[in-house]
Amino acid sequence: MRYRDYLLDTIVFVLVSILAMAAMATAAFADPLADARAAVYAIEQGSISCTASVIAPGRILTTAHCSQGAWVLKTKKGGIPLTLTAVGESDVAEFTGAVDCPCLPLATLPTSMDEPVVTLGYPLGNDLGYIQLMTAGSAQGLDRDGDLIYTAPTAPGNSGGPLLALRSGRYEIVGVVKRGVRIGPSFVFHLACAAPLEKVRALIDRKE
Repeated sequence: MRYRDYLLDTIVFVLVSILAMAAMATAAFADPLADARAAVYAIEQGSISCTASVIAPGRILTTAHCSQGAWVLKTKKGGIPLTLTAVGESDVAEFTGAVDCPCLPLATLPTSMDEPVVTLGYPLGNDLGYIQLMTAGSAQGLDRDGDLIYTAPTAPGNSGGPLLALRSGRYEIVGVVKRGVRIGPSFVFHLACAAPLEKVRALIDRKE
C-alpha cells in the first residue's frame, strides 16, 4: 500500500506541475494589447467615423457626439446596425448591437497623475483606410470642466475610443476619448481630453 500511495502522490505531483507550467506558459505568451485591440471597432455614419469599444456582449461604449442618427459598427463581414440606449454626462453614450466579446473591462480605480495610458482607435477613418492605431502617453489630471487630460496623440476619428491603462496584466478602460485640445482652429495633437472613469461608470452602472 505504501508503494501505491507513493506512486499516486507522485502522479498527482507531476500532473499539478504540468498544469502549473502550462498556466505559466499561457501567461507568458498572453498579449494584452492584442486582446484590447480585438474589442475596439470603427463606427460610421455616412462619411463620419468614430471609435467604440465592446464592454459586454451586445453593449458598445462610445462618445455622445458620435451617437445621434443611424450608426453602424464596421467588421470584416460588414456593418452591424447600432441602437442608442443611453447618453450620460461628459459626452459618453452606449449602443446595443449584435456583437460579441472580446470585451474590454472597465477599471475600478481612476487614473493617477503620470500613469501611462494608451488610446486605440481609427483616426481619420476612411482617409487612412480604417487602420486601427495605438498611441501612448500619460494621464495628467482633470481640467476645469472635469475632463481627463492625457498626452497620447489624438485625431478626429479617435472620438469614442477607449483610454486604457495596463493593470494586473490586462488593459482596462479608464476613460472615453472626447476630443483633442484646440488652439484656435488647430489641434494640439499631444494633448487631448477624455470622459473620466467616474462619468463612464455612472452611465454603465445606471443600466445594470
